[in-house]
Amino acid sequence: MGKFDKILLLSDIDGTLTDREQALPQSNLEAIQYFKQNGGAFTIATGRLHDYFRESGFDKLINAPCVLLNGAGVYDFKTNSYLRLCSFDDNYKEAVEYAMSIGGYRFIHYLFQNGGIDSRDIDYIPDSPCKFVVVFDDEECAVNMCNALQQRYKDRYNIFRSWNTGVEVLPKGANKGIALEYLKQMLANITVTAAIGDYENDIALLEHADISFATGNAVDVLKSKADYTVCDHSNGAVKEMIDILDRIY
Repeated sequence: MGKFDKILLLSDIDGTLTDREQALPQSNLEAIQYFKQNGGAFTIATGRLHDYFRESGFDKLINAPCVLLNGAGVYDFKTNSYLRLCSFDDNYKEAVEYAMSIGGYRFIHYLFQNGGIDSRDIDYIPDSPCKFVVVFDDEECAVNMCNALQQRYKDRYNIFRSWNTGVEVLPKGANKGIALEYLKQMLANITVTAAIGDYENDIALLEHADISFATGNAVDVLKSKADYTVCDHSNGAVKEMIDILDRIY
């Protein structure tokens, strides 16, 4: 029996697990190894696709299914398959056309379970994506777009910024918090969940976790949701999180 038995730890990647150069700090790596050696289940909740995990080697770091596409997917690397996958089941192109009518963006990125497409012509987008992202050069424009989409479509979609110039639109049944609830039901041995993040797309994750953490570089709205605020992501935020869990348990 390990001291972290029955605990599932979920970490965002960018701005949380990795540093400013998108590398994994050695202190985080060693802390995660310690956490797993003492019975803990570690995984990642990210907006990225599963190919990134293999490219970065993070598929070997986790020992539980991971959350992809900001909650639209739950993926198991043991079986190389999605356990849960959401996509738009309505006329999502109406929201795309509304975003296009506002304008000011650099491009729109559509993500599917196995890849993505950048396009301004929605008639060439096959099937229904799992999400679409409106990308800007200017933060103020991104904030204005996010507010406009939320005002018009908040009852139909989950809409948030996942970084300062990226606005994401997902099906209503898809966010990191909903994916965490799915993992709780699937992993019967887990009784405690702990989560850490840095941006607006992590709000639902922290709200659904039993113990929540924000990085020192996190946006203020996320810090207001967290039980603990730890150090900057480049200084080993996940390591400090695990240190706190070590003291608690």
